[in-house]
Amino acid sequence: MASLQEQIDFMQKEHDRCKLVYDFLLKEFGEKNISILDEEVSEKIHFAQAIIFSLKELQTFKMSAHGKAK
Repeated sequence: MASLQEQIDFMQKEHDRCKLVYDFLLKEFGEKNISILDEEVSEKIHFAQAIIFSLKELQTFKMSAHGKAK
């Protein structure tokens, strides 16, 4: 299993890719023409952000628990 940092890095890359795609579509087709894709891409971006946030919280929790165990 990948470490928490590897999981965070992977999700951050996934988030960045989704954001890049969204920005490209917005630039190429304009706001009104990507309304169908907007919902799906935006959902992926927000989902990736939520996972990153949760993984960082878990990482912080594990670090603080590890520090208390010493």
